Amino acid sequence: KMTPNGYTLEHRPRTTGSGGGVAVIYRKSVILKVLTPRDFKSFENMEVFLQQGKKTIRVMCLYCPPPSKENQLKNSMFLEEFPPLLSTMSATTSNLLVIGDLNFHYDQPDHSDTRRLIQLLDSTGLRQEVSVATHNKNHILDWIISRPNPINPLVQSVKVDDLQLSDHFLVTMN
Repeated sequence: KMTPNGYTLEHRPRTTGSGGGVAVIYRKSVILKVLTPRDFKSFENMEVFLQQGKKTIRVMCLYCPPPSKENQLKNSMFLEEFPPLLSTMSATTSNLLVIGDLNFHYDQPDHSDTRRLIQLLDSTGLRQEVSVATHNKNHILDWIISRPNPINPLVQSVKVDDLQLSDHFLVTMN
């Protein structure tokens, strides 16, 4: 069982190969609406609206595989596909979360690709919420992106647990 008591899971399986895909685990008391899937070459994604009471949050869960000769992916592909999507989403949604394994080292802001992502977040009024290592090689590869709101923050806290189900640690948020 992948979910704690009182929670459920929505999964978008990988369309090629075996295993994988992206998933959102959420409280059963929350209403979830899965949006029409968007296909990108450089990353897997699932987009949903979560509603509890009068509050609605648009969530995009994504996985950006690390570039390799086998998958023929390059960071430049993600950096071409992701910015227009994020710009559109940030312009149309106030309560926005983009969560997932981006495989960009947030802890290395001087790296040109990471710097481009951080500049993208700055230009769209968003920020990355994870500040401690999420990977067993001491890097921040898992990102939680939200719009800062000092009065009523969407993300109130982020916890990186030492529970290790893969080479990544468990990341949870309130």
